[in-house]
Parts: sequence; C-alpha cells; structure tokens
Amino acid sequence: MPQFLLTKSSYFFLFFLLLILSLHKIDNCDIFWHLKTGEMILNSLEIPSMDSFSVLGNGKEWIDLHWLFQVTVAGLYSLFGQSAEVLNLLIFVLMAASLIFWIKTEENETPLLVLLLSMALASAAERFYIRPELFSILYFSIFFYCLHRYIEEKNSKLIFLLPFVQILWVNSQGLFILGLILIFSFFTGEFLKRERSLEKIKILGITGIGCAFATFINPYGYKGAFFPFELFSRIDNSSAVFNTVGEFTTAYGFNNNAIETYCFTFLMVAGIISFLINFRKIQPAHLICFILFLYLAWTARRNFIFFSLLSALITSYNLKELMNKVPVQIIGGLSIVFCVFFSYLLYSNQHFINKQSYRESGMGFSEYVYPFKALDFIKKEAIPGSIFSSMCCAGNVIFANEDGTQKVFFDNRLEVQDEENLSLFLKMSSDPNLLLSETDKRDINIVLLNHILTADNPLITQLLHDKNWVPVYFDENSIVFLKNSFEMYGWLARLRPSLETVKLSNKGDYKPGILQANYPFKAISLGNILYKLGFIPQAAQEYEFALSINSELLGVEIMLATSYIGMGNSPKAIESFNKILEKKRDPNVLNNLASVYVMQNSNLDEAQELIEEALKIKPNYPVYIGTLVEVYQAKGEKKKAAEFIQKFIDENPKSQNLPYFQQLMQKL
Repeated sequence: MPQFLLTKSSYFFLFFLLLILSLHKIDNCDIFWHLKTGEMILNSLEIPSMDSFSVLGNGKEWIDLHWLFQVTVAGLYSLFGQSAEVLNLLIFVLMAASLIFWIKTEENETPLLVLLLSMALASAAERFYIRPELFSILYFSIFFYCLHRYIEEKNSKLIFLLPFVQILWVNSQGLFILGLILIFSFFTGEFLKRERSLEKIKILGITGIGCAFATFINPYGYKGAFFPFELFSRIDNSSAVFNTVGEFTTAYGFNNNAIETYCFTFLMVAGIISFLINFRKIQPAHLICFILFLYLAWTARRNFIFFSLLSALITSYNLKELMNKVPVQIIGGLSIVFCVFFSYLLYSNQHFINKQSYRESGMGFSEYVYPFKALDFIKKEAIPGSIFSSMCCAGNVIFANEDGTQKVFFDNRLEVQDEENLSLFLKMSSDPNLLLSETDKRDINIVLLNHILTADNPLITQLLHDKNWVPVYFDENSIVFLKNSFEMYGWLARLRPSLETVKLSNKGDYKPGILQANYPFKAISLGNILYKLGFIPQAAQEYEFALSINSELLGVEIMLATSYIGMGNSPKAIESFNKILEKKRDPNVLNNLASVYVMQNSNLDEAQELIEEALKIKPNYPVYIGTLVEVYQAKGEKKKAAEFIQKFIDENPKSQNLPYFQQLMQKL
C-alpha cells in the first residue's frame, strides 16, 4: 500500500475509534446538575454565586468556573429537544478537534503517531464523559500546538492567541492551570537550551504573564483565579474526597488489568526510551512537560489523557529519524489493527464487561444510573420535602427540582461541598441512626438510593430492617423510602399498599447489549432487592435469568437455592444446595443445607456432618454453632447441645457473641 494511502487510512481508523469511544450511553452522574445550571444561566442571564441546589450547601459561596461549558451543553440539549444523542456528538466533536491539533503538530506524517494517539485515546477511555474536562482537553491541545510551533518555527505568531484561549479556559474548568504549566515548561526549556534565543524567551515570558492575567477575567475575579489551588489543597491521601472519588486514585490504584493501564504503561515506557534514543537532540521543553505530566497522571488517573497525548507526540517526535528506517507498512498496519481491535471491544461491550463497568455502547441515557422513574413517582405523588439521595442520583434530583423547593441533601460538587459535608454524608450512608437524626433536624422525609450501584446496598439493607423507614417504591435501579412519621402518615397509608401489589415484569425488561453478555448485574441487583422486600418468587425469577446468562455465578446459585427455602420448596432447595456443593464446599451452603434438613426433621446425621464440616472451615462462627445446636435439639440431644455451648463460653469468655450463646443456653 502506498505510504500516502496508508497514512490516510490510519487517520480514518483513528477517528473511527474516537467515534466508537464517544457513542456510549451517557452515564455521568454530574451531567444533570451541569444541565440545570446552564438552563438557569440562560434563563436569568446570571452566573450563580451561591448554592441553591443542596441542603448542606444552601447559601454557601459557589465558584462555578464551569459556566461556559454548562451554557453550551444546556443550549444544545434544549435546542435538540432534550436529546442525549447531541451530547454524544459533542464528545466526538470536541475530541476530534483536539486530535487535529496533535496530528498537525507532527510534521513527519508517520503512522507511528496514529498508533500512539490511538493508545492515548484507549488509556483515557474511562474519561470519555460529557463533562467540562472535554473543553480542557481541547484548550490543552491548542496550547501545546501553539507552543511547539513557536519553538520549531521562528515566525509563528500563533502563540499570541494563548491569552485569549486562557480566558475561555478559565471560564470552562478549573484545569486552566495546565495552560500555565505548559508555558512554564516551554519557557524553562528554552532557557535551558545551549543555544538560547533571548527573543523566544522574552516572548514566552510575556505570553505567560498575559495568560496569568487572563485567569482573572472570570465572573469571580481573583477568587476564581485562585480557586483551583484552594480546591487541590483539600485533596490529599487522607481526605474523604481522595478516598471516595475514583478519578483521584493513583495510576495503578485499581483496574491494573484494564487496557487503559496497559496503554498508559506503554506510552510511559515508550516515551522514556525515546528520550534515551534521542538523547543528543532532546527538546528540553518536551522533557520537562513529559516529567511534569507523568507526575500528574501517576498521582491521579483523571490526568491520563493529558500525559498520554503529550507522550504520543513527544515519542513520535523523538523517534522520527529512527522510523524512517522502519517500513511504514508495519507501523501503519499495527495502528489500524489496534484501532479496529479496541473499537470491537467497545462496540461489543466486552471492554466494559471485563472492567465490570456499568457503561455500555449505544445512544441515550444509561438505564442503570439515572433514577428517572423514581423521581417521576415522587413528583406524581406530590411527596413533599427535600431528598437524601446517593451521589449518583443527586444530579437528577437537582435537574428535576423545577420550583427550587425540593433540594437534594448532598451532591458531589467539590466547589460547594467541603470535607466536613462529605464526611457527614458518608457517615449517614452507613449509619441509619445518624441518618434519622440528621434528617429530623433538616425536615427530610425521602431517601432515594440506587440498588444497582453496590455502594448503596449496605444502607438499603439496613433501612429495609429499620422501622423508622418504609419502602414505598422500587424499580430496576432505584428504591424510595419514606420516613415512618406522623407527618408522612397520609402518603404511607396510600403508598404502602401500592408497593405490596406492584406487578413486576421480568425478562421483558432486558434489552440487548451488555445484559446478554457475562455480567448480568441488573438481574442480580433486582433479585437481591426483591428478596429483601419479601418478593421471593420474583427474586427467584431474577436469579434464574442471571444464571441463564452466566451459569458460573456461585453467589447467585446460593441466593436462588435460598429463595426456594423462602418459597417453602425444600426439595428444590436441597437439590440446588447439593449441586453447588459438587462444585465447591462453601461453608454457607453447608450450613444452609443442614438448616433445611433440620426444618424437615430428616437426614439429621448428615446435617450434623455438614455443619461440623462448615465449622472446620470457619471455627467458632456463631451462625454455624447455632445451627449445630439446632441439629442436636432435633436429634433429642439437648444435654450434648448444652455441653457444647458451655464449652464455647468457657473457652471464649471475652467473645462479643457471648450474649447470643447465653440466650441459646437459656432456651435449652
């Protein structure tokens, strides 16, 4: 294939990969509060300065540097009839514009650049959200392009555009400080050259000063210019933000086996090797940029995209002479193969399945993240008061709040919510007593949680067993609780029966895509919530459907067998537990099967053998000991049961489970 055609073909597949990366169901938890804010700005022509969305942040100062992004997305969303498709298109347009600057920066049109850029996109695949960061990527690309051209071409005047780009950047996102870091890197790089150009150093210095002053041109003046530094000072290894928000984890903090991590590692190693190969002709500015942005990417995965783009260009630049000796067909073929391969992984959802992600390819909004139906229910039933919700639901609560009266308790705007608020929210999410007392103080009667996202499940389980809260609604992703109080009596009286009589459709709700693959989390989650609510037959249907997708889910098999017990189908439960034990001698299964035999008052010798085996795996486990005592009682061996309990009490006088065993002794 001719080099020209190969180069153009590789560019085509690069942008095709970008298109596939952009075409996924919108699942960003922040998008709806951004849309709401943009809508408010367009209607009032005022940029917010105080929070009016949340209970904890109400009246606090809000430095909203995202306003230009918010106006853009809200305008497009409204113009195109509130369509999620336009948001997917915006991801593609902004990223495509960014890529063009990196392609134009490299004079040698070698397919190596395309291969490295495709890996840069892959390394940041998890960051392809519709969020202000997309604007930062575009501005970052423009900055590097103009600065690189300036040190390569004496007469380049593009550098004088940067203060104007900085004005746009400071009004789009707090990452505008990356522009200043780039200018500092190129200024220092020129200063470190053996053959310095005083004119270039002077122009770079003037441009840097101009960009620094440009940061003050925002609705908040000096507060806006310095706010990112204040925000970053709050985020360290000990902060609740750092330990809660996944994007702040280190480069190898999680998903080490994901393709993003592999690509990041390759670009890092390739970049280092390229500097060693091109040691005598290194551009100091490139080396400084590489080191600084590698550090940023190493400390937070959210910065992968900035380092990866830099590394792709710099590596290609360093190796351009070496690549002249390598057949372009080899590199071009590799770039096309990689683009096609990763595009397939994305389109088939296999990449998301491997990462156990809720994302899936397609258009529209994710059916796993957004509680649209639950909020419609709250609005239809006119349930009053603000809402305590999970973080993933907070943006939807804000967007649905048309008249400003139904606020969300807490949301994830770091610009408003401080460390104290986040810590309180996290404690309330794991402590029902604190949740009750804090919501009483603030007159909050509604709790909205997402039962698919595992972070909410512990609180859901606790509230289902808490008489202070009553579940009144649930669907395929959300559950709504109302406070069991006098003020809510009318709603509870009306809505409690509606929950009991709800008709659940099952398999018909599942659509093609990720659910047909090996990660049927929706069916499992819905089965768990149905089981907790007492809808045992419906829960069993969900577990059966999950196992029809993936028959190797041991935990689901156990829950299905347990469901048979709840349905009074002991023979089916025994059959299921025995099948599981053929695969794995799980102590919980051994205990459950022994319990079924006790309920049936049959096979008691086998039941004793089963529970004794379980106790060998987990010695002194209270539940298993209780089952063994039940076996002894069923066999008429109360004296032996009493001796067994007394032996445990004597050997474990400081056990926290002592009251439980003392109660067992009294029952005997």
